Parts: sequence; C-alpha cells; structure tokens
Amino acid sequence: MKKLPPSVRAIPPTGQVTARKGGAVTLECKASGNPVPSIYWTKRQSGTGKSAAKIGEGPVLSLERVERQQAGVYQCTADNNVGEPVTVDMRLDVLCKYLR
Repeated sequence: MKKLPPSVRAIPPTGQVTARKGGAVTLECKASGNPVPSIYWTKRQSGTGKSAAKIGEGPVLSLERVERQQAGVYQCTADNNVGEPVTVDMRLDVLCKYLR
C-alpha cells in the first residue's frame, strides 16, 4: 500500500471549545495517513507562540477541573514519519463565574 503523509483536523471543525471553570472538557482531533499517524498534544505558551512540552497522546485530550490559566491554544500534531508532521490549533475558552 502507498505511503501517505499525515493529515489532521479538529473536532469540531471550528477548533473552538468552551468549558466552565471547574468543569471538564475534551479536545479531539482526527488524523489519517499511511502508516497510521501517532498523535500528540501541546499547549502554545502565551506571549511566545512556542509550543510547550507534550501534554498528552492520542486523538483525545481530557482536562478535568478546568482553571482559567488553562485557556489558550492547544495543538494537535499528527506524525507518521512520511513527510512533515502536521498540526491543527484548537482554542479553549474558560467561562468563569463572577461574584456580584
């Protein structure tokens, strides 16, 4: 079978996910290619635009008890050693409850 470089897409396609502070959220991406790509997650460091260390592997990244500082851009990267790894950005917004 022919080798194919990886492709990746965000679920939902908008790449926008919202969570409530203290709640749980799941980020998901789908990858294809031959051989089947491995998937890993990083979070872009605010201000620098650079990615941090790996924070998860596989198509789903689950975050429990979400805090405001976890908001930001997460990157899902697919790599199968055919061509270059490909990345899709997902933005997590965290809704906070404000006391009056």
